[in-house]
Amino acid sequence: MTIANVVSGSHGVAVYFNGGCTICVEYVETLEHALRSAGINTVKCDYYADPTVLTSLFSLREKLGVPPELYGFVT
Repeated sequence: MTIANVVSGSHGVAVYFNGGCTICVEYVETLEHALRSAGINTVKCDYYADPTVLTSLFSLREKLGVPPELYGFVT
């Protein structure tokens, strides 16, 4: 199953990541390409370049009730 198989309608994705990590950047670029090719708009949120993004990520995790064991470098 591909991303395009499960997508219907209009969707958007915010990807939070550590831009200081070359592996994370490479992963996010690959993910962004896959999502865009499936018609999903993406917004990249680099908390390395902009520390206020990290505050936003913490608030989002709390709002959604994400357990700490599911936190990662790319969210």
